[in-house]
Amino acid sequence: MCLTATFKTRDAARKAKKNSLIAKEDINVFKILTRGNFAPFKSFLYEKGMHYYQEGKPFGIGKIEKPWYSSMWRFDVEQGLHSYTSKSKAEEHLSFYINIKIVKMIIPKGALYYIGINGDVVSSELIYP
Repeated sequence: MCLTATFKTRDAARKAKKNSLIAKEDINVFKILTRGNFAPFKSFLYEKGMHYYQEGKPFGIGKIEKPWYSSMWRFDVEQGLHSYTSKSKAEEHLSFYINIKIVKMIIPKGALYYIGINGDVVSSELIYP
């Protein structure tokens, strides 16, 4: 899974990449999990009541490019904790998986995050309440 953000200019893409959004308050988001509470893509186990932090590579890594088929600049964010802005956006991606569920999670106040073009979100932290 990868978040894509698009911009009209290369400078706008560079600025956005350097300046991820900061949650001013808790943000409700929705995550796709297997029935056993694993993230289907990374096979990471999520447990209720836990606070998760991006680990490993730095948050927000992604190269800026302008695909030949587009007039827009873009960058992909692969590192971070993935979720969706709404339950309906998560449901749009259900066809990719079997035996899954959608759960409500929280991006806590102060966490870094990006919003993609498909209602997807990548954040530095997630809470599974």
